[in-house]
Amino acid sequence: MYGNRKKSSDSLFSRIVVLLLAAILIMSSLAACGDDDFYDDDNNANSELLKDSGSKDNTNYVQGGVSMMVKQATGEMEITRNAISQSVPMGAEGTWTIFVYMCGSDLESRLLWGGMASKDIKEMCKATASKNVTFVIEAGGSDLWHNLDITGDPDERFIISNGKLKKISDAKRNKMGTTRTLANFLKWGVKHYPADNMGVILWDHGGGSISGVCFDELHDDDSLSLRELDAAFLTASELMTEKFEFVGFDACLMGTIETANILTSYAKYMYASQETEPGTGWDYTALGNYLAEHPDANGSKLGKAICKSYLKNLESSDDSAGATLSVIKLSKTDKLIKRFNKFAKAMYDASSDTKTLNSMSKKIANADNFGGNNRSEGYTNMVDMGGLVQACKKWTDNSDEVLEALDEAVV
Repeated sequence: MYGNRKKSSDSLFSRIVVLLLAAILIMSSLAACGDDDFYDDDNNANSELLKDSGSKDNTNYVQGGVSMMVKQATGEMEITRNAISQSVPMGAEGTWTIFVYMCGSDLESRLLWGGMASKDIKEMCKATASKNVTFVIEAGGSDLWHNLDITGDPDERFIISNGKLKKISDAKRNKMGTTRTLANFLKWGVKHYPADNMGVILWDHGGGSISGVCFDELHDDDSLSLRELDAAFLTASELMTEKFEFVGFDACLMGTIETANILTSYAKYMYASQETEPGTGWDYTALGNYLAEHPDANGSKLGKAICKSYLKNLESSDDSAGATLSVIKLSKTDKLIKRFNKFAKAMYDASSDTKTLNSMSKKIANADNFGGNNRSEGYTNMVDMGGLVQACKKWTDNSDEVLEALDEAVV
C-alpha cells in the first residue's frame, strides 16, 4: 500500500466524551463560520449563512441548506432544508458529467509513491469512449505533478471526453481548501458542462468530520471543513434545477453522518469510506466504462458499481484487507438523524448516574472506531453508529428504530 488518504486531527479530545455527546457532533458541524465560508462572484460574505439562536423552549441551528431545531423540553428535532427544491434535468437524457476536485497534495508530489492523481487521470482516459460521459477536473494543491500536461503553477481545469484529455483554462492559484475555490469550480462547471446526471468527487486525503477533506500542501495543508463544503454547494445550487446525483469522496474517513447531513441538501447519494483508503483509491476506468455502458444508471446503481470495482482493484494489489466504501441514500438521512437524536437524549439522560456512565463508557469503548484513535496515528473521534446504538440499547427505548433507519440509509 502506497500510503493512504488519511489526514489526522491533532486534537486530543477524549474519545469517550465525544461518543457520549454523539448527537452534538451532528449539530457542531454547524458551528460558527468565518467570512470565507460563503462566497459568491461578487465577493460578498454572507453573514446570514449561520444562525445559532434559541429560546427557553427551542434551540435552533441554521446553516446553508439546512435548519435544525430541537425542543428543549422533549428533545424532539425538526429539520428543514431549503436548497434545490426543483427536479428538472439540466441536460439531455442519459448524459453524465463528473466534476473531480483534485487536490493532489503529497499523494501526487512524492517521488517514490506519488503520482496517484496522474494515475487516476490516465484511468479516466482509458475508459470506454462515450460522447455522453464527461469528466471535468480542477487540479491543484500539489507542488509537483507527474502528468506533464499539468504544470502546477496555476490551478488548471481539464475535460476528458471520448478518452481524450483537453486543457480548458487556467485559474489563479488558489487555496484548494477554501469555499471560494470549490464554489467557483462548481459554478463554472455546472454552467459550461450541465448534464442529465451530475456527480462531484472530492479527491485527496480525508480527515473525517473534524478536519475535513482536500489538504492543500501549497497552503499549509489548509482543508475544506464541512461548513465550507456546505457553503460551496449552497453557492453552486443557485445555478441548479436538480440535485447532484451523487457527491463522492475518494479520500479517507469521510463516510460520517455529519457529512451526510450537509450533503443531503444538495445530492441524492453519498459515496464515502468510513475507514482509511489505500493511496491507489477508486478505479476510474471501471467508473467510466460503467457509465458508457449504462447511461440510464442512477446514483444507487453507479455507487454499487464503484464499490465493486474498488474492492476488485484492491484485491488485485493485496490492499483489500479492511477496505470500506459505502453508498448512502441521502433522502433517508433526516429520518436517521431524528431517531438518533431521540436515542442520544435518552443516552445523555441515563448518563447522569455515575455508575451508568461508567458502564456505558466501557461498552462504547468496544464499538468499532475508525482512523486509528491513538497517539501515533492521531484522533479522529469516529465511532460506528450501529455499534454505538447496540452498546447503549439497555438505556434507551428506540434503538431498534435507529438501526432500522440506518439500514434504510445504507444502499
